[in-house]
Amino acid sequence: MNPLVAQHLDQVRKGIQDLSEALTQTHEQLAQHKQTREQLQKQNWAQAREIAVLKNDAQDIAQLREENKRFRQKDAQLRERLARILRYTAALTDESLS
Repeated sequence: MNPLVAQHLDQVRKGIQDLSEALTQTHEQLAQHKQTREQLQKQNWAQAREIAVLKNDAQDIAQLREENKRFRQKDAQLRERLARILRYTAALTDESLS
């Protein structure tokens, strides 16, 4: 075989081997990237679920605060009425004793 052709064939074989190794490395990197992407996607989904729960909790807290405010107002009104009733009772008691 012609030495130039043999040398050229050796270079082609070397190039093919190099390309094969590069392709293998690329496939390995692709598999790693795919696995990393899947993990990040799972984390993203978990965080999205957590955010949704926190948003619902925040809405519940706002509603509970409003309800608490109404209850405090009613409590204040009831205490005021009770104090008035106690004053009337005391006044009636004083008047009946006089």
